[in-house]
Parts: sequence; C-alpha cells; structure tokens
Amino acid sequence: MSGFFVVMFGLCLIAFVVAMARPSLVVKWGNRSRKEALMVFPMLAFCMLVAAITTFDKKDTTTNVQPATVATTSTPTVRDPNNTKQTWAFEHLENNSQHNLISLGEHLGTKYKSVPITKGNPSIIKAYYFQDADVTVFLNTYYKNVAYWRVGKHSE
Repeated sequence: MSGFFVVMFGLCLIAFVVAMARPSLVVKWGNRSRKEALMVFPMLAFCMLVAAITTFDKKDTTTNVQPATVATTSTPTVRDPNNTKQTWAFEHLENNSQHNLISLGEHLGTKYKSVPITKGNPSIIKAYYFQDADVTVFLNTYYKNVAYWRVGKHSE
C-alpha cells in the first residue's frame, strides 16, 4: 500500500511543478492561479508522504541469518554412536520435556552424581551427571522438567 502513496506523492510533486508554470493545466477548480496551486499541491504531497511512511511494511531485510543461541539452551552436538544410553538422550531428551530423576536413571544409567551449578538459581535448577551416558542433565525443580542437557560433565 505504501507504493501507491509513494507514486501519488511523486505525482503531486510533478503537478506542483507544472502548476507553477501553467496553473490552468492541473488546477481544474477555483480561479486557477499559482496561489491556489501553492496551497493545494504541497499539502497533498505532504499527506501522501505521511501516508506512505505510516503504511510502510517493515520487513526483515536480512537473509540467512541464524538466530543467536544461548550456550545453556543449545542442544549438544558431539555424539558417541556406540553409547546406546547417550543415543537415547539424543533421541528423547528435549528442553522442557517431562522427565524426573528416576525415569532418567532408568534410561541413562543409575550411576549419576549431583553437580553444583555455576549459572542460574541452584534452588531451582539441579544438575546431574550420568557417567554411563556421559551426559549432564539440568532439571528444573519448579516446573519438574528438563531445563537443558549437555554431553560430558558440565556445571553451567
């Protein structure tokens, strides 16, 4: 829609220039004077410019830009294909998935250690390192779900 108003703005400017030379060509009302053209066409051009600006579609002009990822919420990328427990983690663990420590122990192994976290609220986020799967899972105790997880032993 803003394209229409830009074209109309341009036509108003052209009509204003023509009206300053020969008012009778573009002014079809009133007394057809330069004074009449000086009052009407700049005001119309201004209105078209305001309309073009207000209807301008603000599209994202960037292409192929990946969104910024926070290190604590990204999915692990290093994988040991021979470790079936770690493979289960890659296939079934997602951020905000509903798992508790017992169900994780069944799939990732019963050998796990609590890891003190260095980032976040330690009364809400609890970290557990599962040795058999070589995976650290960060559980949100408030929502009772997986906040995020990492391959290897991590504290953040």
